[in-house]
Amino acid sequence: VACEVTGGLCLPTEIASSAVSGRKVRRDRLVMSDHSKQWALPDETVRCDVSGELLLRHEAIQCEETGDMLSPRLIATCALTRKRVHKKELATCEITGQRVLRRELERSAVSRQLGIRGLMVRDEVDGSYALPGELEACAVTRKRVNPDKLVQSALSDRKALPTAMMTCPETQLRVCPDELLTCQATGIQAVPECFGIDEV
Repeated sequence: VACEVTGGLCLPTEIASSAVSGRKVRRDRLVMSDHSKQWALPDETVRCDVSGELLLRHEAIQCEETGDMLSPRLIATCALTRKRVHKKELATCEITGQRVLRRELERSAVSRQLGIRGLMVRDEVDGSYALPGELEACAVTRKRVNPDKLVQSALSDRKALPTAMMTCPETQLRVCPDELLTCQATGIQAVPECFGIDEV
């Protein structure tokens, strides 16, 4: 039997077919795919750009983010864009549990967890990202912000932005503006403990 590459004559037991082209060639001319364990001619194969695995040309998948030719075992599909990419290009969204491209995610300024940008909420003071449910409303302005930005009133469990709080001139306590009372005689605002019954 003639080898279709060299033209040399071989015994039938020395001939095998390429899984890619079907050409009948000497067995020692074929190489084996690390992925499928099928045999092909060297020019019908490629190496994975990341792992170095030998693959049949049709087995290699191009990463739609990096352009690298990769082994199928290194490829995953982004749940958001449907792009087939290297698994390392993906991360888990803590909101949906889906694996998506890292560039589609933002890190929460509150918990440091990742979420899909379009599903995140924004801090109304600095625009930083947070997962739904992580922001708290300022008791004075009602702006939803990172809880770390809020301070608690000295008179209650209410929390507000420091710039929205007021300081009692008598006690120096920081409180929400509506927690101060106004003296009828002087017009000074102070915390209730500073007034007698007839002063407010």
